[in-house]
Amino acid sequence: KVRAIIITGDPDGKAFCAGADLSPASASNPNSVEGDVPTGREANLSYWRDGGGQAALSIVRCTKPVIAAVNGAAVGVGMTLPLSCDMTVAAENAKVGFVFGKRGLTMEC
Repeated sequence: KVRAIIITGDPDGKAFCAGADLSPASASNPNSVEGDVPTGREANLSYWRDGGGQAALSIVRCTKPVIAAVNGAAVGVGMTLPLSCDMTVAAENAKVGFVFGKRGLTMEC
């Protein structure tokens, strides 16, 4: 029986999550609407979520407590994903960053 879920990164503590794939849109990029919409159907961007958005919504909707154990670098979606968890614990050497704000983008606000 599952009582709680713990999300963590590299066991060596090098990275929790270094962010989303920011490569150009394509059917093979999980953060692209291409490939998510069946052929012939218009993309409704008001309902579409990238991989990080889908994961965050799944965590929020989870009926079990979800704990983020940040054990390394957490940047971009790697830092916003723990915000959807019930609890976050970070290692002393964890490095976190809201990098889009430094570029004038407000995706994390």
